Amino acid sequence: MTEQTSAADILTALASTKNTHDDSKFDYQKSDLHGKPVTELESLLSKIESDTSIKVSKNFKKRLARMIEYKKGKGLELKKARRARDREKNKTFRYKRKKNIYKFASQSPDTFDKNFHIVMDLTLDHLMDSSSLNDLARQLGFAYATNRNLDYSSNLWYCGMQERLKKIYSYQHDGWQNWDLNYTANSFEEIETNKSNIVYLSSDATETLSRPKRGEFYVIGGLVDRNAYKGFCHQKAKDLGLRTAKLPLSEHVSMEQLARPLTVNHVSDILCKLFEKIDKHDQKPLPQRKRRKVDENGETENDTTSETIIQKRDLSDEVLKSYWHEAIIETIPQRKNFKIVEDQS
Repeated sequence: MTEQTSAADILTALASTKNTHDDSKFDYQKSDLHGKPVTELESLLSKIESDTSIKVSKNFKKRLARMIEYKKGKGLELKKARRARDREKNKTFRYKRKKNIYKFASQSPDTFDKNFHIVMDLTLDHLMDSSSLNDLARQLGFAYATNRNLDYSSNLWYCGMQERLKKIYSYQHDGWQNWDLNYTANSFEEIETNKSNIVYLSSDATETLSRPKRGEFYVIGGLVDRNAYKGFCHQKAKDLGLRTAKLPLSEHVSMEQLARPLTVNHVSDILCKLFEKIDKHDQKPLPQRKRRKVDENGETENDTTSETIIQKRDLSDEVLKSYWHEAIIETIPQRKNFKIVEDQS
């Protein structure tokens, strides 16, 4: 029969073995340095350097020394200096974020005659499957990005966006409702302007758009169909009694090489690049979000003193044609056997 051990005997045995721990077997490299005071860290470092029996790596010693330096305050000073350098470096980047606060787009009829307008007709959901709607959503995003990054942005309109496209577009471009564009749930026909100012762009039109005007609304059909519904947008415009026009592509590129129709963003990019060139020619003041000047200290600040009057200078046919040429060549993807029509004049 075994003899029972009392609780007092167990406590006595534990107390006798309390200080029998072998420090030589302690793994210093696995110890947590964070939260320890500077004095304890310095004691540990001096112990490691004086006791050759303690085996630690050089990286651990360096890490311990850096921790001590940081705890003493030098690390905090270095961190503040680094943040100051980062702030100086990112001044330009911060301005790019701030410029989005100013909205160029306006639905006020008082501003219509001062700006060029590009309208996306987004009422054609029923003609596209989910794959085509995905493609259209991406093309709309590309079109917005190009227009937004120009010095002179056009007034971009999203009209009549249907529920299916809205869900896909919100998934691809979260927060697009805050973008610098005009969004209306109604069709483009309800824009408060004369019917004669609305021009529906179509490759099937007989009229060629050669000299665009401020105050006119150039409508692009939001349809990705791979020519499955060829002529649909042109017929829709005729049924609504609207003007139709086509871009002067054949005057600048060989149309035989363009086997596929231009995408929505290609047409939009050509127009907004052309409109920017015309605004520069007319010496239109930069919008507020783009105007900058240098003060006496060398820092940039918004210049709000510029007048908003557009100096409409005479734009010759030759110069306008060169603007069309540059906008088209810069935008159309140069596929194999791509040919540029040389100026015959």
